[in-house]
Amino acid sequence: MVVNSLTNLNVSVLEMVEFAQNIGARVSSGTDMKVLGDGIANVYQFNVERTNDIDVLKSALQNGAVAIINVGGDRTGYKGVFSDGGHYLIAYGVLNDKDTILMADPYMYNGKYSASYRQAVTVVGYFIYAASAVVDKDASNRNPRYTIFTKKKLI
Repeated sequence: MVVNSLTNLNVSVLEMVEFAQNIGARVSSGTDMKVLGDGIANVYQFNVERTNDIDVLKSALQNGAVAIINVGGDRTGYKGVFSDGGHYLIAYGVLNDKDTILMADPYMYNGKYSASYRQAVTVVGYFIYAASAVVDKDASNRNPRYTIFTKKKLI
């Protein structure tokens, strides 16, 4: 999703799964986003930045970046909005209100966001929208929360 958004390539999910496995990004606990992010950046010639700052994420998205959001799911006293466990979302932009984040959920299924604790998410086709505060709170137990990709500027 990241590669396809920042290039004119059409890399399939299966190709990216194989890529992640080949570079050692798939680990027993899931996906090591540092390994995967660095691998993607290296092969596809992107800049990669990691941050926990929602304002850095929003600014990057406003300037054409694509990001992977690492949400944490359920924890003591909190019910995950995007997932019951850890999960990654793809962020594509910020709406004109400069607060609502446009995302895609690679594990979207019919009814996923219909539960009462997930009502902060708006679903439109294959995309989801949520306020940046909702996204940031859901990712607050992750480090880094956001992996941001931008095209390298050619000199």
